[in-house]
Amino acid sequence: MKQQFSLRASVCLALATLASSSALAAGFQVNEHSANGLGRAMAGQAATPENASILATNPAAIGVFEEAEFSASVSFIDPNVDISGSVDYQLGGQTVGMADASEADIADTAFVPGFFYTRPVNEKVSA
Repeated sequence: MKQQFSLRASVCLALATLASSSALAAGFQVNEHSANGLGRAMAGQAATPENASILATNPAAIGVFEEAEFSASVSFIDPNVDISGSVDYQLGGQTVGMADASEADIADTAFVPGFFYTRPVNEKVSA
């Protein structure tokens, strides 16, 4: 009985995984956490504990620092996103109207701050 339930649960989980679709969204990733990481094009960022910004990619490195570390960054994002197109309104299979769906500069500029701080409490614990 338990084997049947386990098999059914596995099949349901597999079907749910296959039936799920990816999210169709647009966005911007800010991967710049430090100037020295940018200089290396983020190569080895998770393995190089140069400052507290490593906590963004490798939280386990918190124990590497022997004194308090602070790292701050600000990223300026200035996207230029324009869309163009039109919309057809239909009723019963017949087009009853059209509208322009074009828009210029739909994304706002933004400053994205990042702050990282780590401090050893004792030889075995850091915060």
